[in-house]
Amino acid sequence: INWLIKLACIPHDENVQPARGVIVPNKGDLADPYGIETYLSCMLISAPTDSDIQHLQVEGEEIRIDELVPVYKAEWQYAEANGYPALQEKLTAAQVQEVIDFQRPAVVEKPVDDGQLKPVGTVSNSEKVRQQFEKEYGPIALQLTDLTVESDPLIQISGNIIYPTKKYPYYVVFTLGVSNNIPPNVTHNEAYEMMMKLPLDWVASEEEWTLPEKNWPLRMMAEFGYYVHKNLLKYYGNTTFPVEGKTKEILFEYTKMTHLLARGPSESFVSTIVNEEFLVILHQLIPIYESEMDYAEGIYGVDLIHCLEKQHAEHIFVQNRPPSV
Repeated sequence: INWLIKLACIPHDENVQPARGVIVPNKGDLADPYGIETYLSCMLISAPTDSDIQHLQVEGEEIRIDELVPVYKAEWQYAEANGYPALQEKLTAAQVQEVIDFQRPAVVEKPVDDGQLKPVGTVSNSEKVRQQFEKEYGPIALQLTDLTVESDPLIQISGNIIYPTKKYPYYVVFTLGVSNNIPPNVTHNEAYEMMMKLPLDWVASEEEWTLPEKNWPLRMMAEFGYYVHKNLLKYYGNTTFPVEGKTKEILFEYTKMTHLLARGPSESFVSTIVNEEFLVILHQLIPIYESEMDYAEGIYGVDLIHCLEKQHAEHIFVQNRPPSV
């Protein structure tokens, strides 16, 4: 909102009315609006996708409504070389104007120093996961960072939240970054990301995601993912295991559970994702009690899943459930 207000002041301050199709660079305090880290350095002034609000009549005067679309410098250069309609066609095809994504890939090739063009480089494992999740579940609504106590420049993990939809009536929360910077010769070309599914009533407003008692699943997954990445551990699907350190501390504080069940998500299209030579495996984490861990004996997670089905806890997290065994 603050970004929009600052941009809306420009025509008044500079006594200009930019035409649609014009791309203007962000400058001054607009270059890094509200602390959002993005390489989207320009703004495209475009017509709203909803034709009903492109022009409004107010007291006999016509008010033109402009939609502001953040674009990359490479896209700006493409529009200058090929015309605004050519860029608009690519943006429309990629559905860029539907929901603004500050981490989206460019729709055109990126320039290099000699002025030539080259294809966009290979995407990271986490970017491939993001694309697959957003394709199926919907756009990421919120992304939380700085979730782990320890920090390592090679292990940058974010917690991501996708809001419920009619098709998937629950919050999908997952990590991005656990699968990056993995030495393939050590992990046999496998990498991991973590996910959970939270009930519809988990939060009453977007602001509640800032509360520790609401964002702890993301912090717990990030801590566990950090531990897995740092120690290059291997985990199989449908297995149970105890957790340690900060992961256990967060889990026990809010659930009184001290163990986890790692299972594949029921949606097969996100259970494993191939990126170049890597196989990224998604572990859906389900907190469990010690008695449930003992029942499963570590490797018989499928039997425990059948017990959790009786509590409707085999997919969507149930925070205050009693032990199923």
